[in-house]
Amino acid sequence: MELNAEDGENRQFIMVQLPEQIDPEKNKTAYDFVKDELGIEKPTIAEIGKERIRRAGKKIKEDYLEKYEKELEKKKKELKKLKNKLFSDETQSKVEKIETKIKELEKK
Repeated sequence: MELNAEDGENRQFIMVQLPEQIDPEKNKTAYDFVKDELGIEKPTIAEIGKERIRRAGKKIKEDYLEKYEKELEKKKKELKKLKNKLFSDETQSKVEKIETKIKELEKK
């Protein structure tokens, strides 16, 4: 999931876990979590795995969005500074590179 966030690809995976029932006496914490927090009537180990994947995906998404937003803002500020200078060939080249980077970041 992290690689997908980094490079924009669409890798997929399959989680394999038998739907083994959670014993409420041996593992009360896990049983209560699945039953009460997730609202699953018959708590299984597979439900815990699915929830962990959901949470990991959400965290990765939040982290990478924050990273790209910061980089995008930085590049926009850099571009503004360059545009305020007199445009030489060197400055124009830098502006074009930054604009290209901004467009790439906005696509993500």
